[in-house]
Amino acid sequence: LRRANLSYADLSGADLSGADLSGADLNGADLSGADLSYANLNWINWRDVVSLTVIAVQINTTRKNNQITYIKELEIWTTGCFQGTLEELKDSIEQTHDNNDFLKRRYYRAINYILTEADFDEDSKETE
Repeated sequence: LRRANLSYADLSGADLSGADLSGADLNGADLSGADLSYANLNWINWRDVVSLTVIAVQINTTRKNNQITYIKELEIWTTGCFQGTLEELKDSIEQTHDNNDFLKRRYYRAINYILTEADFDEDSKETE
C-alpha cells in the first residue's frame, strides 16, 4: 500500500497491521476501528482523515519544511523516517542532534506545541 491513493476510502475495521502505508494519501479516509499496529505511517497525507486525531507541524530542521506528526489515539510520532513513541522521539533527537542545541530546541518547541494542541482538543471535547 506504499504511496497508494486511499483518499476517501472506507477502511473502517480494516486490518492494516504491519502494512507499509508510507507516502499513502489518506485524505478523507475513514479509519474507524482500523488496526494500524506496526504499520509504517511515515510521509502520509492525513488531511481530513476520519476517526483519528492527527496533529502535524512543519518546521525547518536539517530538511526544509520537515514535518512532525502525532497520531494521538495511537500515541505514535513520525518525522522523516522516524516512527515511535514520544520517549523514542526525544531519544532520537538527543542522539541525532547531540551537538546542535538550536535544532534540539526547535524540535522540542514543535513537540510542546503539538502536546498543547492535543490537550486543548481533549479539553474542548469535555466542555461540549
